[in-house]
Amino acid sequence: MNAILHSDFEAGAAVAATLADLLLRLETGPSAEARTATDRLGDLAVDFRLADEKPGQGLSSWQRRKVIRDIEENLGGTLRVAELAKGVGLCESHFGREFKTSFGMTPYAYVISRRLALARTLMSTTDLPLSEIALAVGLNDQPHLCTLFRQAFGATPGRWRAARSTNNAMSADLRVGHLH
Repeated sequence: MNAILHSDFEAGAAVAATLADLLLRLETGPSAEARTATDRLGDLAVDFRLADEKPGQGLSSWQRRKVIRDIEENLGGTLRVAELAKGVGLCESHFGREFKTSFGMTPYAYVISRRLALARTLMSTTDLPLSEIALAVGLNDQPHLCTLFRQAFGATPGRWRAARSTNNAMSADLRVGHLH
């Protein structure tokens, strides 16, 4: 199973045969035999992952899930493309190309979009100062947040928050019948 299988039929048949053999060993063999079978199952899983990776077609499903999880878990900190690439077993340049194919944007642009989305959520749901929100979403400072936010949404975070606050107050007044 060391070679990558390219045909779905070939891969399916090989996997089925190997699994049947390994399961039989696990059921009937001594503990050393069971350990060998378990190791072989791990190798088979790696082979199957490699078969899922096709250059130029974007990241595989497990790679996309891992990258998204890593980004979401570290939005407030430093994220390096090299570390994301290493986490899914790719070199940085190959990762960048495959990421863009999968997500339609560079890793940097994706991280910024996620940070801005989190900033909007924090601005909508908390009274935190913009300087604290900037740091909480992994940006250097408030001016950096303001620049990126204005580029993405056409308004500064302060104006966006104020407009949102005004709309929420009007909605609350309508619900309790204060406006005529």
